[in-house]
Amino acid sequence: CWEAKATMASHVLRTLANSDYHRAWEKLRCEFACQQVLWGKTPEVQQSIVHQDIIAAQKSNVEFALTMESASDAQVVYVLEAMLSWNDTMMKRLSAECPEAASPALSPSMRAATEGILRMMPARRARYDLADYCDEVAAMSDARF
Repeated sequence: CWEAKATMASHVLRTLANSDYHRAWEKLRCEFACQQVLWGKTPEVQQSIVHQDIIAAQKSNVEFALTMESASDAQVVYVLEAMLSWNDTMMKRLSAECPEAASPALSPSMRAATEGILRMMPARRARYDLADYCDEVAAMSDARF
């Protein structure tokens, strides 16, 4: 009886951890598609070279981050935090060098989707840890209880 309940709990915890996580990454992919449309609205002839370079680099950063979904939690956190930090740094630089340029900053919804993944990482890790514990309980004999 204990084994079945622990196995079921482990399965539910892993399913929740994965479904929420994959849904959050899908939201980030959708927001990136919208972000690309926003970046493309300003004709390149009206953008400075610095502005175009920042947009190209930010696109590259986001594309790389999107490949990290299946990486370790530590790698995901590092890449997403670096992407947000780089964005903030470049926005400060751009506003100082080209105040009239259209903003290549991540949209608020793109930033929120990225921060959402970062916020869910501790809960995801906790679900996995609890699922691992449930697996241990399922592997024990009834005599230990």
